[in-house]
Amino acid sequence: MNDRLAAVRLISLIDEPLPSRRLTAPIQILNTARALAGLGASVTIACGPIEDDDGDRVLAFYGLQPHPNLELRPALHLEHVDADAEGLVIMARGEEGLRRFPEVRSALPSVPFVYEAHHVRFLAMADRRAGTVRGWLGGKVRARRVHARERATVEGADGLVCLTEGVRDGLARHFELAGRPTLVLPSGVALPADEDGASRAPDDRDIDILYAGKLLDRKGLPILIDALALLPERSAWIVGGSEEDVARVRRFARARGIPDERLHLPGHVEPGRVGAFYRRARVGVCPLPARESSISERFTSPLKVLEMMAHGVPVVASDLPSTRALLTADETAVLVAPNDAPALAAALRRVLAEPDLADRLARRAREEAGRYTWDVRARRLLAFLESLVGAA
Repeated sequence: MNDRLAAVRLISLIDEPLPSRRLTAPIQILNTARALAGLGASVTIACGPIEDDDGDRVLAFYGLQPHPNLELRPALHLEHVDADAEGLVIMARGEEGLRRFPEVRSALPSVPFVYEAHHVRFLAMADRRAGTVRGWLGGKVRARRVHARERATVEGADGLVCLTEGVRDGLARHFELAGRPTLVLPSGVALPADEDGASRAPDDRDIDILYAGKLLDRKGLPILIDALALLPERSAWIVGGSEEDVARVRRFARARGIPDERLHLPGHVEPGRVGAFYRRARVGVCPLPARESSISERFTSPLKVLEMMAHGVPVVASDLPSTRALLTADETAVLVAPNDAPALAAALRRVLAEPDLADRLARRAREEAGRYTWDVRARRLLAFLESLVGAA
């Protein structure tokens, strides 16, 4: 073990209850933290209440094993943190990062603070459409406030971790990043431990079309439902969402003439159990729309796309900057024009009808997924944190 790397002591701020139904944030944070711990870093997750006060159970919920270098600590107060601890770094992302940055600077002024940005927050607020003039004006006021907090955090942080090149470019257009240490760090994925994820035996794949993730318009669910209406010979599984989300999608599908037996909606599934659906899928879909959300179009690094790739599922996805960062057209996926349900339906029909194409896409995508493992992500982040500790 490299002693220099082992000196890093990371406190990651994620003040929400664990486990959480927020799909992406805890998955990324906890998987990265577990990989960092395995590399020798000391990692503390400062979180909200832990269910049954059982941190090991929380890790199991996310399909992770405990590690002596990884601690989940609810209600950690910064004034109790030893500011003189060797290699100490504080890290927070998104709204939590904007909210906690002034507190960290006040309580621990000499400790490096890293802000992890997954999009440009004030721009994302502008995406939210208001139905009234009053709502529109209120949104403008909130966006200005977020812009001020975002500027203070981005320009005051000791280091920036950006989910994608698009996030980094977006921050650079609106804030001063000159001389700010910055790391572009995409999502990660766990490769299946056995070869089951690479199997293409038809008998092992009884789900025609699989979508997994949030059931939101900005994720392209209406486009997917419209495409499914054009594929009467096929069925689909849409995994994720609350009971209210499931009911809304079901109503939308029925209005499009899709019978219940062609659309399976199991609702929220524990992250550690989603792999079972990937192993059954003949094709996975990521129907992100254009002109709906800057997050989906430019900033995201779709975790579910990486998971499909790792499990040997051929992918059909919208052709957008966010997806092109992970996928190559006709090599690791079939990319289609966004917001085009007939084009999406045609691409899904093609992959389902051409086993050789599906097999080629799946095998190449599985190879590519090896570049995005949680271990690879953690090694890059650890080297970045080490450089900040050395500079401090």
